Amino acid sequence: MPLNYNDVQGIYRNEKNAPALQHVSENFYRELNEFLSQLEEEHMEYMGKLVDEVIDRRRNKVLMQAMRTADSPPLNATPEEVKLYGETVRVLERYREGLGQVQAEETVEPEKEEPVEHEGGMANIRIIKPIPAIMGVDSKQYGPFEEGQEVEIPRETAEILLGKEIAEEV
Repeated sequence: MPLNYNDVQGIYRNEKNAPALQHVSENFYRELNEFLSQLEEEHMEYMGKLVDEVIDRRRNKVLMQAMRTADSPPLNATPEEVKLYGETVRVLERYREGLGQVQAEETVEPEKEEPVEHEGGMANIRIIKPIPAIMGVDSKQYGPFEEGQEVEIPRETAEILLGKEIAEEV
C-alpha cells in the first residue's frame, strides 16, 4: 500500500517521540522514494524535510544500538537498517581490536630512569599532559604547564608527576 501525507507525518511523529525504532513496512525506503516521486512540487520541500528527518532519526537509532550492544539489530529495522547495523558493528569491533593493541603496547613500559638531578635536588622533565598550577614539595607553586613544556622542578615533585604519567624524563 503506497504511503501518503498522513502516513509520513504519523511515522515522523512516532519516530520523534519514541526511543526505539517504530514499526514500518519491510519496503519502507522504496515506498518513501515512490511517495516523494509522486509529490507535487509545491509539497516537495516540506515533505522532503520531513522524510529526511525520519531517515536521520531511524539511522541514529540504529547507530546507537550498534554502539551500545552488538547482540542483534534493533527491533523493527528494515533490511537496509539491518545492513547498516551489521557494517557499523564490524567497524566498531575493528576499532576496539585496534585499541586493544594500543593498550597492550602501552602496558609494556620501558624501564624508567631516575630523573636527572641538579643542584638543590632539582630535576628536568617534559610535561606530556597539560596540568594546572601545582604546589611542589617545597611549598612553592609550579605551573600551570602545557603539553611538551620542559621544566625544572624539585626531584620529589617530578617523581610524583612521572608516577602519574603526566611527565617524562628529559
